Amino acid sequence: MQRRRFLAAGGVGASGLLAGCTDVLGDDDDSVPERDPANEVADSIATAVGLTNTAALSLDSVDTDFEDPEQIEFDEDEPRDRLDAARTALEDAEAADDGSREGDIVAVRSYIELVESMLDMFVALLAGGSELADSDESFDPDEIEQLRESIDRAREPIERAVSARSTGVDRLTSVDESVLAALDAEFETVADGFAELESFTDGFDALTAGYGTLLDGVEHVDTAQAQFEAEEYDGARDGFGDATAEFDAANVTFTDGRPDAHEELDGEFDRATGRSDSLVRLSSSHESMLDGRELLVEGQAEFEEENFAAASAAFSAAETEFASASGRLDAPPAPEGEFETEFGQARCRAANLSESADEFAAAADAAERGDLLEAEQRFEDGEEALDAVTDC
Repeated sequence: MQRRRFLAAGGVGASGLLAGCTDVLGDDDDSVPERDPANEVADSIATAVGLTNTAALSLDSVDTDFEDPEQIEFDEDEPRDRLDAARTALEDAEAADDGSREGDIVAVRSYIELVESMLDMFVALLAGGSELADSDESFDPDEIEQLRESIDRAREPIERAVSARSTGVDRLTSVDESVLAALDAEFETVADGFAELESFTDGFDALTAGYGTLLDGVEHVDTAQAQFEAEEYDGARDGFGDATAEFDAANVTFTDGRPDAHEELDGEFDRATGRSDSLVRLSSSHESMLDGRELLVEGQAEFEEENFAAASAAFSAAETEFASASGRLDAPPAPEGEFETEFGQARCRAANLSESADEFAAAADAAERGDLLEAEQRFEDGEEALDAVTDC
């Protein structure tokens, strides 16, 4: 991901914007110039605007790389102190105003809150991005508890960023831009910076929400795998079905969230959708395998009753399900290196089930022809292939 500055370096300048606000933060000498009483309101408004401009400028001093958020250094105290001082100056203006500058005061208050929402978003994004980075590079379903904790920790600050974004959007849509422009507020530049932060917030919101749903599906897979190995096939079928539904929902969250996300999050969305696509294929392939296995049981019952034509039809239908499962598993999982063990096991299961269906179908066809020796041998071969599924 490229390094990002949220405000154009030349867009928000401190020169000429701090008239009347020297020493408001106590970082120069101790003398404060006396204001012309006639201009007290205008001076206080100008001070509030200048301080807010420079608070916004603090974001421009940060080189941001959300692929390595823990390396980002940002001290939020100084810009927040400036915003507090801006509010104090605005309160002074309001107290001295005869009502003629009410519109200006309202606009500047919204401007302060807009910049504050940007700071809130940025700080929350740093916290959420750091937590998300813990699970982003390597997604191991065997470590689901650690993944869940990481996503849960990321979700809280991202939700704070979403809340701050909503506040900022309210201020953007309600403020009179022309009033702020006349007061030398850098509204246009700040609005552009807000839009970029908003796109990162939307992106991280979709990623963390989608991963939460994805992990719900992984838990269903874990349960279903255990049931499959214990030959509790009805429960396993329901578990894999629930998992597929969760993975599909996660995929929708990722897909719907991507258009509003910043383009620099494309790599994260590629990984996320790769994971959800792979897990959908993994769980749905097991659904097909278990549907096919039910057909095998039906076919075996028909074979024992010497209803060989019905048995052959059931075995052929089972083979169709197994072929469908194998087709879902043909493409390698994504991202590269993840889920390879799970896909290998699933391919092994699908291959043995497919072989068993072929052998059972051949046995039924041989029995239908009256070749009972071949029928017996092929049926035994089918049972061996079916037993081999548990060894995968």
